[in-house]
Amino acid sequence: ITESVAGQMSTARKNATIMVMDYQNNPVKRYNMRNAWCSKIDTSTVKAGEASALTETVTITFEELVIE
Repeated sequence: ITESVAGQMSTARKNATIMVMDYQNNPVKRYNMRNAWCSKIDTSTVKAGEASALTETVTITFEELVIE
């Protein structure tokens, strides 16, 4: 993430896999991404005294996607 934010795209691109697991922690589906990098990060706001959760959303851009 740091490299892509700094614009160092030659080293920011990495291969990555997102695995979807079932309730027994067995892999159900795999998303294999080639030359992926983080292109956007959004963070929710938190107000003092609130019990709401802080969330972060990361947008991943990639050159190739293989779904297994």
